[in-house]
Amino acid sequence: MYQYYSDLLKKLAKYFLAVLFIFSNTPSTSTETSTRSADILCQFTAKMKSIPAFEMNFSMVLDGSKIEGVVQSQKESFKLTNSQLELYCDGVTKWVYNIDNKELTIMTNDPSQTDLTENPLAFLSSLEKGYNYSDKARSGSAGGKPIWLIELKPLNKRLAYTSITIGIEKGTLRPVSVQYLSKNGAKHTATITIFTEKSPWPANHFTFPASRMSGINVTDLR
Repeated sequence: MYQYYSDLLKKLAKYFLAVLFIFSNTPSTSTETSTRSADILCQFTAKMKSIPAFEMNFSMVLDGSKIEGVVQSQKESFKLTNSQLELYCDGVTKWVYNIDNKELTIMTNDPSQTDLTENPLAFLSSLEKGYNYSDKARSGSAGGKPIWLIELKPLNKRLAYTSITIGIEKGTLRPVSVQYLSKNGAKHTATITIFTEKSPWPANHFTFPASRMSGINVTDLR
């Protein structure tokens, strides 16, 4: 069961890459002029803290297959759905549902964790202290537009990835690419398709529906 859960979290980590810098998908209200990586990342985290709730659609190619999904998040609660997995977290309890196998795993959520799959918002808040990165962001271009490129290398060597490189459009601070480098050398790039700021949902929106418990295998690890 531990290996199953570990493999499931690694897969979820790749899916969650699409949400890494979504908070800056809304145009910045200030003109970005600094070339320092820390300053640019600071604006990302500030934007993250200012949004009470959001919904986003993402797509990425993973192991040759196109993955599309939806993420909804507010404070410590979040929900992810795609064709393979569903993840609910109300800040206290986490439910991970494997659709193909009809298996639901229930566990206690640890709000102190800053791992991507344990607490996405805490992960976003730790970007400036959880990674090594060069002092200056690199310049590049994408679609004819100038961008900043920042490679983040996690201090926690137990994570499933060795680095994340983000491309951020200069001036607007819109993300244009998020590239994930796994420990086996594989690269995955996430694309944000839709982002919408939302009014907060009711608390039960982030709990797995009790009406769906019938007919599935449930493992409670709490």
